[in-house]
Amino acid sequence: MKKIFVFSILGVLILFSLFIIFTQEKPKAKKAADDEAIAIFAGYKPLSNLNMYIGSKVTDTFEYLLTNLKNECSVLYGEKMEIKGKIKVDTVSDDISRYKNEKNIQVLCKGVKYEFLDINGDPLTDEIELMFNSCNNSVLDYYISSDLKANLFGKNPKIFDEWVSYFKNYSSKNSVIERKIIEDEFLGIKTLYNVNRKYWYHELNPLDKNGKEIKKSWPLYGTIFLEIINKKKSENTNDLGTNNIKFRSYLSHIARVKNC
Repeated sequence: MKKIFVFSILGVLILFSLFIIFTQEKPKAKKAADDEAIAIFAGYKPLSNLNMYIGSKVTDTFEYLLTNLKNECSVLYGEKMEIKGKIKVDTVSDDISRYKNEKNIQVLCKGVKYEFLDINGDPLTDEIELMFNSCNNSVLDYYISSDLKANLFGKNPKIFDEWVSYFKNYSSKNSVIERKIIEDEFLGIKTLYNVNRKYWYHELNPLDKNGKEIKKSWPLYGTIFLEIINKKKSENTNDLGTNNIKFRSYLSHIARVKNC
């Protein structure tokens, strides 16, 4: 009888413990993206004439494409991003209307017109490659790339200097520099090129109570990445080459809800 009594007491204690666990207040579900994580990107627009930044409305980016698209865009959407689509120049308005209400969407566009400042500070239109991901109408990840001729836009294009200045708000790290010589062949003619690459990479993480950065195996808030690659002919000293510039902001999936 004593054993039965002891087991009965243990059973009651276990049931009481389970009741306490399951009746405790559950943590609230996250939004499409954590407000604190979005705020750390400071609403920075890498292209001042395009209202696109981490947390911006994807409809603003679509609005820019309406008047500045030169080539078609490829689109991925659907619950598992398994459906393919396109945004064509001749039907851009209708195509965007079809996709703008999709919950999850990725768009990749080549040949988008953008007005940069040239070496003299005057506006000059060139092209960019643009990729962005959004969820619930909010941009959570984007990538920008452009090839700018150094004789027109300078060895350090003004737009890239602006990007570096933004990056320095987060990190005092110097760029990583790589140099190499490559050989390209076109129509049977081989040409040597000097390639100089510089890039900056920084992970964004919150701080603990002591002001120390909280780091895990994957950045908690996201990343910022900049790169400039100058490619010019080795035998032509007058050739200033072309600068391929890249900018990427990425909001970590840890700071997003599961379906984003």
